[in-house]
Amino acid sequence: AVMTEIGRMPYSDMVAEVADRLIRLDAMDWSVCFGMHGQRIYLSVRTSHPTRDAGELVKAVLRDEGVGGGHDTMAAGRVQLLDDSDETYIRIVTELWDRFLAALGEEPGGGRALVIDGGYETRIHPADA
Repeated sequence: AVMTEIGRMPYSDMVAEVADRLIRLDAMDWSVCFGMHGQRIYLSVRTSHPTRDAGELVKAVLRDEGVGGGHDTMAAGRVQLLDDSDETYIRIVTELWDRFLAALGEEPGGGRALVIDGGYETRIHPADA
């Protein structure tokens, strides 16, 4: 799986565009992208996994905190925020990130960075960067 968050976006469909590109990476079964537009967190999921349903995964991860759905290979969701602060965004995305990892059978805090560049602020799981 590859997961990313892109912070504030100029338009909400940007998460879908990023998820579409990331699923093309060699040997990827899942791609998940988070971003914020206005006072909403948007997420997009793509999968090539033969037995898991992306729409059901999104619903399970969002629980009652947002809306989402899709079908077997593509899904999306959103969470309405009470404010558009970076702190609120990071707090909620970190929780959702950990839920996705758990749902995929991965340990929160595991994994590795695809890009290591001191020019980018570490946002999610900064201790693991």
